[in-house]
Amino acid sequence: MNEDEWKNKRIEQLLTIGNGCDYKHLSKGDIPVYGSGGYMCSVDDFLYDGDSVCIGRKGTIDKPIFLRGKFWTVDTLFYTHSYKNCIPKFIYNIFQRINWLKYNEAGGVPSLSKTTINKINIYIPKIPEQQKIADCLSSIDDLIDAESRKLKALEKYKKGLIQKLFPAEGKALPEWRFPEFQGCGEWKYEEIGEIGEVITGKTPSTSDKALWDGNIQFVTPTDITENKYQHHTQRTVVKTPKMKVLPKHTIMFTCIASIGKMALSLYPCITNQQINSIVPKSCYNNEFIYYSLLQKTFLIKTGFANSTLPIINKTDFSKIQVPVILDKKEQQKIAECLSEADTMIEEQSNKVEQLKAHKRGLMQGLFPSLEEADV
Repeated sequence: MNEDEWKNKRIEQLLTIGNGCDYKHLSKGDIPVYGSGGYMCSVDDFLYDGDSVCIGRKGTIDKPIFLRGKFWTVDTLFYTHSYKNCIPKFIYNIFQRINWLKYNEAGGVPSLSKTTINKINIYIPKIPEQQKIADCLSSIDDLIDAESRKLKALEKYKKGLIQKLFPAEGKALPEWRFPEFQGCGEWKYEEIGEIGEVITGKTPSTSDKALWDGNIQFVTPTDITENKYQHHTQRTVVKTPKMKVLPKHTIMFTCIASIGKMALSLYPCITNQQINSIVPKSCYNNEFIYYSLLQKTFLIKTGFANSTLPIINKTDFSKIQVPVILDKKEQQKIAECLSEADTMIEEQSNKVEQLKAHKRGLMQGLFPSLEEADV
C-alpha cells in the first residue's frame, strides 16, 4: 500500500467527543459560551482550552463550529478534544463536508448522539498534508469572514439610513432630510389601505391541472428572500378571469407565520393567500412605500410574536400606518438613496457567495468522497 494514501478511519479513532453542560452557576466574564445555534453569552470559567471542532447535539446539527482558546459549551453542543494523528482545523473541514442531517436520530428537533458520530468513517492523510490543506482552506475562510463583515457593515449602514430618512415612531419629521426639501412640510401617517389597493392572494385548485404551468409567476413566501426584488418562483399558473394579476413593482408582504418578509415584484404575478400585496396609488412611489413599510416591520412582527400562528388579516393589514411625504420628488430621492445601498449589499452578498462556492469546489477536489469512506 502507498504510504501517502489517505487512511479510512472512524471518528472515534481520531478524537474524543466531550459533552457541554449548564453554565448558570457561573458569573459573567470574558469566556464565550456556545450552543448549537452559536454564541450565547460570556462567563468567568471555561470548559475547555484549546482548538476544538464542535457539532450540535440537538437543534442545529449541521453547522460545525471551530473554537480556539478558552470556551464553554452548553448541552446542545458537543466539543472535541484529545486528537490522535490529526489536527483540529483539518477535522473542521471534514465536518463541514458531512451530511449531518443524514444521521439525525429524532423526528422532531434534530439530534445526534456520540455513538452515531463516533461510528462515522472518514478518510485522513498524514499530518503534513492535513496541515497544508487546512492552511489553504483557512486562508479562504479568512477572506470569507472579511467579506462577510463588510456585508454586515453595509446592512447596518442601510438600517441606519432608513432610521434617519424616515420619522421615528410618533414623530412628524425625519432626523435627516435632503437639502432641497428642508422646510417642505411635515410627514403624515397614512393607513396602507389609503395608500393603495390591498390584495390578498389565493391558491388555484391543486386538483385542476389546467390552472398550472402557465405563463404567470405564482409567488409564495418561500419565493421571497432577503432581496429587495422577488426574482423567481417555483411554479407558474394560467391566467383566468377570477385571478387578480399583480402589476410589476407590486409590494408583497407575508402576513402568516413568517410575518414581515417583503419584496417588490419584478413582473406581473399572482400570490398565495399568505401574502397581502399593495398596489400604491399613482401619487406614491412604489419603492418609497416599500421602504416606509420596511422600517415598520420590526414593530409589526413584535405585535404578533406571541401568537401560536402569527397572522395579520387583510383588514388589520390595511389599518397599519406608515409615514409618508406627498412630494413625489422627495419620495424618489429617498428611494434612490436606499436603492443604492441595496445594490451595494447585493453585490457584496454575491461576492461572499462566490467565495463560498469557490471553497466548496476546492474541497471537492481536495477530499475523497465521504460515501466511499462510510462503507
